[in-house]
Amino acid sequence: MGLKVKVLHVGDILMDWSFLLFAYNPGRKTCIPINAYLILGMETPILVDTGVRDVTMFPPIMKGWSTPEQDLIKLLREEGIEPGDIRYIIETHLDIDHTGKAPLFPNAKFFIQRKEMAFQASYWSKLGHSPDLTWFVSNLDRVEFIDGDMELFPGIKCVLASAHTDGHQHVEIQTDAGKAILVGDTVYDIPLQLEEKAGPGVIIPGGNCFNRARLLDELFKLKWELQKGSMILPTHTYEPFDRYKLGKKLSDKRTSYEGFPSLDWPPK
Repeated sequence: MGLKVKVLHVGDILMDWSFLLFAYNPGRKTCIPINAYLILGMETPILVDTGVRDVTMFPPIMKGWSTPEQDLIKLLREEGIEPGDIRYIIETHLDIDHTGKAPLFPNAKFFIQRKEMAFQASYWSKLGHSPDLTWFVSNLDRVEFIDGDMELFPGIKCVLASAHTDGHQHVEIQTDAGKAILVGDTVYDIPLQLEEKAGPGVIIPGGNCFNRARLLDELFKLKWELQKGSMILPTHTYEPFDRYKLGKKLSDKRTSYEGFPSLDWPPK
C-alpha cells in the first residue's frame, strides 16, 4: 500500500510519575516527549496531532520545553512539506499538547470524534486541558466529525478509544512494515503498561484519565496487539524513536527510568 509513519519530536514535559501512572512513584518526576506523527504515502501527507502552542501554558504541576530544533513547521520542512501541503489532520483528542499548532495549517481539514468536542466543551475544559477548543469552535467549517470507528482512507482507520478523554481515538495504519497504532494518551509507558515490567499480569492504569475502567480495557487490547507484532506508538514515550526508529529523538531529559525527586532542572 506504500503507507509509512514518521514521528516528529516537538517538545518535552516534566511531571510527576503519578500523573502518568496511577499511584506510581508519587513525588518523583519524569520527563516525557511530545510526539506528533506524519503519515506518508497518500496523495497528500496527513498529520496526527500538532503539539502545544506555547509550553508556558502548562499548569504549574508541569514544566515544558520546545527548542527551536523541535519546531513543528521546521521538522515538516525538513521532510519537504510546507504547512499548506497538509490537507488532513487527525486529532487523537483536544488536550493542550495535541492541538496547539492547528491554526498554522490553512488548508487542513480536521478529523475529530464528535464525542470529544462535546466532552471538552462540557467538562474537561473547566480543568484547563483544552485551551485551543475555542479555535476549533470558531472553525467548524474545517472540522469533520467522526462518530465511532471509521476508515478515513484505504489503510487508515480512526478507532474510538474512550478512556483518557471521552472522545479519545486511536489511528490504525496498515504500513509496509506492518500495523501501526497511534494511541495518543492511552499509553504513557509501554514497559509498565503493556510489557509487565511491574510484575506478571500487572497493568498500571493512567493517573490522568477520564474513565479508568475503560482505560484498562483499552490497555488489554493494546497489550494483545503488541504481542501480535503491531507497533504501538504513543504521544508521550520514546519507543517510536528508540525501538521503531521512526524519527530522530531531539532530546532525552529522562535521566533514569525511575525519575528524580525535584521539579528543578537539572535534577539534583
